[in-house]
Amino acid sequence: ANKMHGQYFQLYYSRFRALAPRVRDACSNTFGASVPQRTVLELVEGERCVVIGTLYKDMRLKPVILDEYVKDYDKSAVKTLEKYTAEDDRLELEDESARLKLVNIAAAPFVTGVVVGCVGKAVKGDFVVEDTVVFAPANVQAKPKSADDSEARFVCLVSGFEIGEEDSDAAVRNQMFVDYITGVGGDDDDVRASGKICRVIVAGGVLKQTLASTDDAAAAKQQTNG
Repeated sequence: ANKMHGQYFQLYYSRFRALAPRVRDACSNTFGASVPQRTVLELVEGERCVVIGTLYKDMRLKPVILDEYVKDYDKSAVKTLEKYTAEDDRLELEDESARLKLVNIAAAPFVTGVVVGCVGKAVKGDFVVEDTVVFAPANVQAKPKSADDSEARFVCLVSGFEIGEEDSDAAVRNQMFVDYITGVGGDDDDVRASGKICRVIVAGGVLKQTLASTDDAAAAKQQTNG
C-alpha cells in the first residue's frame, strides 16, 4: 500500500495553496486594501497587519498517538472522555514560512485545518488578534457545453471503510478503493470507468464500531425499554 495517502501534511498544504488567494480577497474586502498582508516571518513588532495561514488547535486533553510507542505504555490506563476540548485550548497559525501563537482569540469556535486571515499586531513573538475572516465563496461560472458533456457520468456510493479496525484487511481494502477512484489501480477499462465518476458519496460505515460502543448502545436501549 502507498503510505503517502495517509499523510496529512499534503492535504493541509494543498488546501492552504488553494484557499489562501480567496482568504486574501476576503481580508481586503473586510479590513481594507490599505492593511498590509504579511507572512509569519515578515511580521513587524507592533504593526497592524493581516496574516493568513492554517489553524492548529492545541488541545491538552487530546490523546497523543505516539504515546503507544513509549516503553511501559499502559493502554488500559487511558481515560475515555466525553469531549477533548477544554477552556485552556489555544490556537496557532501556520503558513508556508513558520508558525506563531494567536492570543486574544477564543479557541472554541475553531478546529485544526481551517484556513483563516487574522488582523492584529505582533507582540513579543505572539499575534494579538482583533478579528478573523475565512475564505470567500468561489465565483462559479457556467461551463460551456462540449462534446464530453454528452457522455455518461456516475455518482459513486461507498460505505464500510471501518477506519480504526486493527486487522490489515480493512487498510488494504480502503487503499484499493483509493487507487481505483484516483485511476491508479486496475486496467485501462477500470481507469476509463473511474474517470467518469463525478461525485463520491460516503454513505456510512466510516468508523469501526467497537465492542464497547455496541455494549453501551445495548445497555442504553435496555434502560429506555425498561
